Amino acid sequence: MLKHLFEKRDQRFFKGARPEALMAAVATFWRSHQFSVDFQGPNAVGGAQFASRLGLRRTYAVRADPAADGYMVSLNFAADLTDEGAVVGVVGAIVLLPVTVAVGAVSYLEYENDANALIRLFWDYLNYYAATFGAQPVPLPPAIAPAALGAPLLCAKCGAPNESDSKFCKACGTALTRPPA
Repeated sequence: MLKHLFEKRDQRFFKGARPEALMAAVATFWRSHQFSVDFQGPNAVGGAQFASRLGLRRTYAVRADPAADGYMVSLNFAADLTDEGAVVGVVGAIVLLPVTVAVGAVSYLEYENDANALIRLFWDYLNYYAATFGAQPVPLPPAIAPAALGAPLLCAKCGAPNESDSKFCKACGTALTRPPA
C-alpha cells in the first residue's frame, strides 16, 4: 500500500525542438540524478527512485507533444511513502510521538522542497540543452549540477536524501561523500 505524499505537474514549450533530442536530454538529466529511465514511447519517458530505508518512492513522467513549431514538454513528479516507510513512522510514533510528529513534518517539507528544487533543475537543464537540439546530450554544466544547487545528497549506506552541505546522514549518521564534480 502506498501513501501518496504529493504530485506536481508542470509544462514548458520548446520551439524548434526534435522529440528524440528532447527525450535524450530528459533521460540524461534523470539518470544523472539517480533515477531509473524507462522509455514508454518515442515521445515519453518515466522512471523512479526508491530509498528503501525511508520507504520513499519518487517517480517522474515526461511527455513531449507536438505544438506549433516545437514541442510542449509536460512533467509529472510524485512522491509516495511505501509500507516500509509507514511501518517506520508508526513504530516511531508509538515510541516518541511528539518527536515523530515534528520530524515527520520536517521530513515532508524537506521532501517537497527537494522535489521543487529537482523540478527547477530539470527545466534549467532543458533550457540549457535547448541550444544544442540535435547534438548528443551534454553533461550537466557546473552551475546546475546536482551538488551545486542544493539537490539532495543521497546517503550511500541508507539512501536517505540529505542537504547538499551535510557532512553526515540525518537518518543513519554515516559520513557523506560527495560525487565527483
